Amino acid sequence: MTKQFLTKKYVREKKKNMRANKENKKLSEFYTTEQLNKEEMHSIEEQIFEHLKNHTKKVIMKNRKK
Repeated sequence: MTKQFLTKKYVREKKKNMRANKENKKLSEFYTTEQLNKEEMHSIEEQIFEHLKNHTKKVIMKNRKK
């Protein structure tokens, strides 16, 4: 009886840990993709900012020549 109880308890704990690991894996994948998306958006924002900065410089220089 005791052996059977311990075996069932062990199996229950193992399944519980497997579910928790599966959930943690899903969460880590979600946050990893979320982080990659944020980095990609930040990179795009920097490119846009640089483009606007360069364009503004060109416009200012062009207006000074007039």
